[in-house]
Amino acid sequence: MISLPLIRTHRSLSYLEVITAQNNALQNELEAITMRRDKLNAITDLYRALGGGVEK
Repeated sequence: MISLPLIRTHRSLSYLEVITAQNNALQNELEAITMRRDKLNAITDLYRALGGGVEK
């Protein structure tokens, strides 16, 4: 989704610059989500290693 308000506000920005900036923002968001997932997985692994979890 191209940010038309961004283009209108900064008329000197080219279409390519806008979509590149949006791509960078999405990549950063994806990286943050991946890091959160990894953190939650590490917490789960620690909990299990300390004896927590479902008993078999």
